[in-house]
Amino acid sequence: MVDAIRSLCKEQNLTIKELERRANLSNGVIKKWDNNTPSVDKVARVARVLGVSIDSLCGLNMPAAPADPLAADLAKLDAHGRELVKAIIGVELKREEPKIVEMKVIPLFAAAAGPGEPIDGEPLDEYEVPADSPAQFAVSISGDSMEPVLHDGEVVLCRRKRPQDGDIAVINVNGFMLVKQYIEDYYGNIYLRSINRARKNLDVDILASGNDTAVGYGTVIHKKIGLVRE
Repeated sequence: MVDAIRSLCKEQNLTIKELERRANLSNGVIKKWDNNTPSVDKVARVARVLGVSIDSLCGLNMPAAPADPLAADLAKLDAHGRELVKAIIGVELKREEPKIVEMKVIPLFAAAAGPGEPIDGEPLDEYEVPADSPAQFAVSISGDSMEPVLHDGEVVLCRRKRPQDGDIAVINVNGFMLVKQYIEDYYGNIYLRSINRARKNLDVDILASGNDTAVGYGTVIHKKIGLVRE
């Protein structure tokens, strides 16, 4: 089989290394097939690249697959023409290669769109996002008070920034992590509102004159939404 592959490669002005690359095989694997029987899948990939049937590649007396017209045309070209075609093919193959997306790891916290999740400051887990994402941490939502904007069980991406009116804020209130719409008045009173007004019983008011402790973690990365009205 290896001799047949070499012969076909020579006819098509193709190196074994290039054949292995196009067939998504490890470098040097084909030459080992004289002593080790390859899988049908690997042989099929090689046959597909060479434009022949598996049977003919294995030397069986079966009708060969129709010749690849592109390979036939390539054989008619002179050395300069073949090099030009190979250059174009190389560019196209590179364009078709899957893009490798670099990732980064950010902390994942548990938070509630409900009564609140107790938190000790430690992340629940780690979460992967693209390296160019502006996200600095993520939050797993529990509860339905932020429907239909945020959903129970959804993981949302967040950045560490001071919330402004209308932002969806991630705030630790008295040791409980909350995700609510943030509204602040002239006097420094903070109103954390549920988007789902059927759950307005879960709203939280943090008065500047009160004893509640509130620590802002940041804001959910989301388009601006209108302020909640009573």
